[in-house]
Amino acid sequence: MENGVKAALAVSVVVCGLAGTAWYSNRSTTLSQPPVRQGVAETVRPSESTIGVRLSVPLPVLNAAFNELMPASYSGDGVGEEKCARVFGVRVCAGTKYNFTARRSDVRFARNGDRLRGSLSLNVQGQGGFRGAVADALDLDAKNFEAAADIGVNAAMSLMPDWCPLIAVDLDYTWTKRPTVEIVDGVNVTISGIVDGQIRNTLSGLSEKLKTAIPCDSVKNAVQKVWRNYDIPVDVPDRPTLHVLFKPKAIGTSGLIVADDHVRIAVGSRSDVEVNTAAAASSEVTPLPALGEVPDSVGKLDVSLPLRADYGSLSEAILEAVKDKPFGFAVGSGKGFVTITKAEIFPSAGKIGIGLEFSADLPGNLFNTSGVVYATARVAPDKTGKVITLTDFDYSRILDNGFWSALSAVFENQIKAQVQRVARIDLDPHLDRGKEALRAAIADPSKTGGLRIEVGSPDARIVAITPTEQYLSVIAAITGTLDTTLVDVAFANP
Repeated sequence: MENGVKAALAVSVVVCGLAGTAWYSNRSTTLSQPPVRQGVAETVRPSESTIGVRLSVPLPVLNAAFNELMPASYSGDGVGEEKCARVFGVRVCAGTKYNFTARRSDVRFARNGDRLRGSLSLNVQGQGGFRGAVADALDLDAKNFEAAADIGVNAAMSLMPDWCPLIAVDLDYTWTKRPTVEIVDGVNVTISGIVDGQIRNTLSGLSEKLKTAIPCDSVKNAVQKVWRNYDIPVDVPDRPTLHVLFKPKAIGTSGLIVADDHVRIAVGSRSDVEVNTAAAASSEVTPLPALGEVPDSVGKLDVSLPLRADYGSLSEAILEAVKDKPFGFAVGSGKGFVTITKAEIFPSAGKIGIGLEFSADLPGNLFNTSGVVYATARVAPDKTGKVITLTDFDYSRILDNGFWSALSAVFENQIKAQVQRVARIDLDPHLDRGKEALRAAIADPSKTGGLRIEVGSPDARIVAITPTEQYLSVIAAITGTLDTTLVDVAFANP
């Protein structure tokens, strides 16, 4: 009987010991206090862009306008100085007279420094002689002459505060064959001074006439197309349509620039840029403001485009950094191992919270011990602006748990370093899709009120990451140049 009682007690002790060991080894241990679970609102940084438009008039168009505006020929007559000559041995003194017709060639404008220079030739044919009945009777009143000149038209251009072109013109010309009439042998009458005056009078209205080649209304209408709000819908990946709103606040011009084959006006409209999820309310076109100054260059694009990255991708990146990688640590004279089995990511008041579930293989234990430790980190772009990384990684407040003493070294050193070094998300393909969506929307004249805007040298970089309740809001700065032309804008017609 006594032996039976002893045997029963021994079995009870073994069973209780095994049960106690299994309970300790299989229990889940929470080593640190879970961080608060709370997202923050998505915010988009303000930005500024310049819509630069260069309005060009090709020189052949200017040539055609000039040739259409100016008469191809014109005539004049007048009286000149008194001349004396011996006719049949008799000294005769009489006043002179003349008439002429001048015909010009087509003008050809070219660049001359920062001005335009037009070149054309002039052919003058006419008659000159003495005035009076005696001259008529002696056939001394209408002697034929011919002359030729090379004429230069020098034009300087600028814009007035009312956006109208100001064109100042001066002429220079050289007689290649002077207008001289030999009335009788040895008596020449040079009438170049008189012809000069009539030519200058005829060309005196050239400045006003040239303005019609770049009409004031056409310039204003073109500039007015730039001075307006733009609401451009953009279909970005993995989120509802965004509306990129350009709100102009200043406008200026470089003035009229003379190039080798055209003249142009560079107009730049500086705009605040907003990004919304709803279309902007329509607004009336406001009058053009005072004329400012901008460089003769293409515009500058800077748009903060909000993209999205889900928390699942970040969880996978963290787990990929540490999964199936036993981290060893010393326990007394033995060695234990910690293996991360799961990673949970959630928003935590401007940071992300990280729950790392683990199993710990302790020397001398029949079973592994499992648990969870919590950390927080900031999510930030790396220096390339293309990759999401973790910074300021730290564990939350450790609970009163002696188990942490054995595991702290492996978590504080090996696991923390591995997560920060390897847990990265390459968003370059995502940025490329957002950049292309914005580029395509801006280039569509149906969305920009007739502007065809080409984005040059586009780039996309992450500038901010915000943990919202449901996703990581990734703010990408889309930058580049804006080379802009107006569709169907008529200046002078050839």
